[in-house]
Parts: sequence; C-alpha cells; structure tokens
Amino acid sequence: MPSLQTLYLNNNQFLQIYSTMGIQHPFSTTINTIFINNCKLTVNYINNIVNLTQLHMSNNILINELIAITFQKNIHLEIIDLSKCSINHIDYLTFYPLTNLTELHLSDNRINYLHSETFLYNLKLSYLNLSRNHFKTLEPIQSISLKHLDLSYCELNIIERNTFKSLTALISLNLSNNYIEYLPDYLSINNLQYLDISYCRLLLITDYTFIEFNQLTKLKLNGNRFYQPFKETMLPDTLTSIALNDNPWRCDCYSLDLKYFYDYLNINDLTSESNLVCYSPTNLTGSTWNIACKKQWFRYNLINNFNHPNTNTIPHLERVWLFLIITFITLTVLFCVVSNARRLVTQRARREQVQMERLANEARERLRMIRDRQTMSLNNIAASTNAPDPRDLISPPSYEEALSMLRPSISDLRLKRPLSMLSTESTPNNMISMSNAHDQQSISVSSSASSLIVYQDNNPHDSRNNVQQSL
Repeated sequence: MPSLQTLYLNNNQFLQIYSTMGIQHPFSTTINTIFINNCKLTVNYINNIVNLTQLHMSNNILINELIAITFQKNIHLEIIDLSKCSINHIDYLTFYPLTNLTELHLSDNRINYLHSETFLYNLKLSYLNLSRNHFKTLEPIQSISLKHLDLSYCELNIIERNTFKSLTALISLNLSNNYIEYLPDYLSINNLQYLDISYCRLLLITDYTFIEFNQLTKLKLNGNRFYQPFKETMLPDTLTSIALNDNPWRCDCYSLDLKYFYDYLNINDLTSESNLVCYSPTNLTGSTWNIACKKQWFRYNLINNFNHPNTNTIPHLERVWLFLIITFITLTVLFCVVSNARRLVTQRARREQVQMERLANEARERLRMIRDRQTMSLNNIAASTNAPDPRDLISPPSYEEALSMLRPSISDLRLKRPLSMLSTESTPNNMISMSNAHDQQSISVSSSASSLIVYQDNNPHDSRNNVQQSL
C-alpha cells in the first residue's frame, strides 16, 4: 500500500510488526498518522517511519523511558500521545530533534522529574499535558512557545516564584487537584489568561499574589480552604470570571469585608450567586451570601445611601421612596414610644390611686372598729349603772303582814341611825325622852308601812318627833 497515510492498530495486545526484509523495524514513507493504543508495544517500532506527523501510543505499559535517540528519525512529528504508559524517565534531549512538535501528551505516567531544558528547543510546542504524574517539586520549565500547560493531579506541594517565569507565551495553566497550600507573592506569568488552582489546599492569598497577572481573565479557586473574603485589591482588574464555590466561607454578616467582596463580585458579574454558599456559622450553612446576610446588608445600604446621597448606586426616585419609608417608620416608632410612655404613666397613676384608696379603706375600717369598741364599753358602763336596787324589787307588806311583824325597839332604831345623829341626840332632853320611851311597855303602831319608813329618815328631829308621837 504505497499510498497509506493513516494506520489504526488499536487494542491489539499480541501485535508484532515485521518488515518484508525480515527486519523487525517497519519502513514506510507515506504513513503520517498511526494509532497503536493499548497494544503493548514500545516506541522502537516507529523509528523508520520517517514522515510520521502524529503518533498515538497511549496505554502501552511497556514504554517506561524515553531516551535521547527515541525520536531521532521522526523529526516531522507534530503530535505525540504517550499518556497512560509507564514512563518514569525522560532524557532532556529526547525531544530535541522535534522542531515541529506542537502537542505532547504525557499524562498518567510515573514521571517525577523533568529537566528545565527538556522542551527548550521545541519552538512550536503549544500544548503540554503532564497531568497525573508524581512531581513533588517542579523545575522551572523553559519554553518560548508553550501556551497551554496541564499540571493537574501531580502531587505538587510547592510552586516557586520563578517556576513559570520563562513561559512567556503561556495563556492557560491548570494546577488543580494538587497539594498546594500557598502561592508565592509576585508569581510571574505575565500573559496568562486562564488559571485553574481548584481543589488544592489554599488558605489565603495576599495583595501581591496576582499582582503580575496583567491579562488574567478567568480564575478558578473553587474547592480550596478559603473562609475569609478577599479584598478587591487582591484580584486582577482584568478578571471576567472567578469560581469560588466549594470553599468553607464564614458568613460574618456584620463584616464589611464580606459585604464589599460580595458587591465587587456582583457589580462586575464575576460569578453566580449560587456559587457563594456559607459554610459557617451552622445556622447559615447551605445559604447563599445574599440570603444569609440580606437583612444586615439592607440596613447597611440604607444608612450608606443617606450618608452618601450623591452616589449612583441607586436612582434618585428610589432614594426618595427610601426617605419616605424611613420617615414613616421613624414616625411610627415615635408614636409607639409615646403611646407606651403614656400608657405606662396612666397605669402607674392608676396603681397609685388604687393603693391610696386601699390605705384609706383600711384607715376607715380601723376607725370603725375603734368606735365599735368604745360604744360597747359605754354600753357596758351604762348597763352596770342603771341596774335596779334589789330593795326596789320587793313590794311593801300588806296591813295584816305589817301587824304581824315584830315591832322595833328603841335600841334597834338607835343602832340603825348614823353616828352623827347619835351625837346630836346626846342632850339631856333627849336622854329624858329616851328613858321615858324605854319605860313604856307597849307602843301602838298607828300605821305599818309609814312608821318603818319614817324610822329610816336621815333627819333626827323628825324621827324623834315621830317616835314620840308613836309612843
């Protein structure tokens, strides 16, 4: 087949290639593209295909190193795919003769070191894929034509400041899914437009991390460990898109840094709001920044707009409406405060009045009890004073009873008289009358009740006369 240009031999595990001359190295001047993926072959089989431009030999596990003469006879190669092999060593002169090389795929190998001049002489190389290798550190790569570099999943820990300084034409760099915790200040990649540092271990960036990125338009920082908002000065002014999702953002809604960063992203339309999700505090976990801090930011915007009325952040009509709303709210609050104050004063006065009435009632009750006690005392005294004489309760004797009663003697009458009367009657006349009376043996009782009463009279002269008359 003298005109054969493309050859597909993929997935032939037991493929063996021989030439018609019995030499185990085939020879062809027409084939320019060959696909021998997953065939357990080595690159030695393509040495004599001198016009080969595309070599696809991925997933050939027998390829474990690339020496200086590997592509010595294939100087027209433009695309090489040696991914998913077992390459663990590459000589720095391996690609030296390949002046037309534009794409090189070396992903999913076991490479842990590359000399800095490995791609220095490939002046047309624009795409290099070194992903899924085992680099711990990376030597500064030198190339003046490389535009796209993929170093994802390479177990990189450290990126030096000058690692990409010589890549003056680089516009796309993928460093995702590495162990990078810190990016050095003044990292120099002047013409870079796309940078992917997602799903690494970055904790922070500074004002000088991206200061040399003068043309960066797309930045992917998602899946890292950022929890504090960035300042606007930390990011390039040329950004048109930034990915910030899957970071443990701490939503401190009272922090102006978070508010400023959100405004910066929103005004420049750098990311979707759905990508800005709070991780802490726990009551805001899963909420977007705008929803979590809506109340605090709305209050801040009101205050800020009134403090800076000349700002163009909101139209004039909206400012008027906001002023009216604020005025209405203020008046309502004042009315409520005054009403509550008046209600409190009224309640206090009512409580004081009730207290005074209670005290007055208690005083009146005490006075009434005192008057009742005094009245009872007076009644008791009056009752004891107005009690009848027991003698008044005895009726006078009848006439027959009086006649049957014993007649009192002169000595009895004298004993019943007071001492004063006895002293007045101690005159001789009295003594004569008394002796004469004593001599009489019988005394006629003219009347029963009247005579007894006369004997008890306090007048001694009348009593004496009455007695004499009776005698």
